[in-house]
Amino acid sequence: QWPRALAMSFSRQTQTALPSVPAEFERMRREAAILFWTTIAGPRGMFKRPMMLMSNNWMNKTWSWDHAINSLSLGYRDQDAAWEQFRCMFDFLSPEGMMPDMVSDEQIFWIAVKPPVHGWVFSRLRAMKEFPADRLDAAYAMIGKWTEWWLTYRDFDRNGLAEYLDGCDSGWDNSTAIRLNRPPLETPDLQAFLILQMECLADIAKTRGRHAEAAKWTAQAKKMLDATVKILFDEDGAPRVRRLRDGGFDRDSLSLVTRLALILGKRLPEKCRKKMIEDIKTKGFITDWGLATESVNSRHYHSDGYWQGPIWGPSTLIAVEGLRACGEDALADEIYLEPLTPETIKRIIEKEKPDLVVFTGDQIQGYSACYKTDTYNRVKKVIGEFVAPVTKRGIPFTLTFGNHDDDCVTGKAAQLEIYASYEGFISGEAHSKDDP
Repeated sequence: QWPRALAMSFSRQTQTALPSVPAEFERMRREAAILFWTTIAGPRGMFKRPMMLMSNNWMNKTWSWDHAINSLSLGYRDQDAAWEQFRCMFDFLSPEGMMPDMVSDEQIFWIAVKPPVHGWVFSRLRAMKEFPADRLDAAYAMIGKWTEWWLTYRDFDRNGLAEYLDGCDSGWDNSTAIRLNRPPLETPDLQAFLILQMECLADIAKTRGRHAEAAKWTAQAKKMLDATVKILFDEDGAPRVRRLRDGGFDRDSLSLVTRLALILGKRLPEKCRKKMIEDIKTKGFITDWGLATESVNSRHYHSDGYWQGPIWGPSTLIAVEGLRACGEDALADEIYLEPLTPETIKRIIEKEKPDLVVFTGDQIQGYSACYKTDTYNRVKKVIGEFVAPVTKRGIPFTLTFGNHDDDCVTGKAAQLEIYASYEGFISGEAHSKDDP
């Protein structure tokens, strides 16, 4: 009976909690449900409600930004479950409003905090389905107290910008933007989260008829936005980190964290948005598997370097949604879906059983910095990965080139030779964008 009860519990989690997805992603949805289901611990010890642990291994704790990100996955179909995960870390706010870094069933860890993503997350949860009045009031009180803590206790020089005291505060523990500059530091991402958090509070206050409070939060958000643009972006629109110890700036960080202010979207001046988008496109952040947390061109990059290279869920989500907020939907989709391409092609072929496959352009994201030097072997590897589901089934295929294929140092003629090396390829002529 026990295995059957577990199976039924898991089935309910799969069917009711996670959003529906296209058929080709159903296996991934099921795997996500397995992870969710096996990492939720019931109320016990320090836990006052069900809490999702970040791992069944040694990171078997809840951190005070991951819990909010996790709630987004539940919010599409199960607002009650999303609400429990969203508010679970607010159970531990100090009297002053500080949220602990992490919590286990045995211990509360006050060694650091985590970035205030909660207003941004709650606004997204509301967009999925509005919360009842009692939950709006509870969220307003919790998020308000947390925000006031940042404004009161983390603006040491009283210039209207908040500071990180430690890399762990940022969530990016060993990020070069933090580690190489030595905190306390004012960073664009922290201000962006607080601006969105104050706008969230203003919107809740307005919804609940607290118009004076709504006006207060709106004014504070605008004041911080103005200070952020003035101090934490240079004359060319490049983001920068300000050190409190000497008032100096780091403008050359190759950490993705300094580009997360994109989440502010069109609140930022156009030159700031353009600069950060261009950085993501050209400075080695885009990889075959998502956004590297440190540019692959950086001398500090390490593929297993924690926040100095590896691809993480929260950083990818925030950066990609920032691109969307700036109108870069095509690039956002590309970053999300690129790692899934071979598996998606395989499932489409199995479903449609085509007689011919046509790749319709932009097979290679040639504008990425990783395709600007010594690219032939990389291009050959990538082409081999996405044509494999076709060639293994003996299906003829052909293609057209897009403008981004032509951005690559390895030109279309060389790419065509790679395609032609595969059995079943139906050849045509390749023309450069410079041809008449």
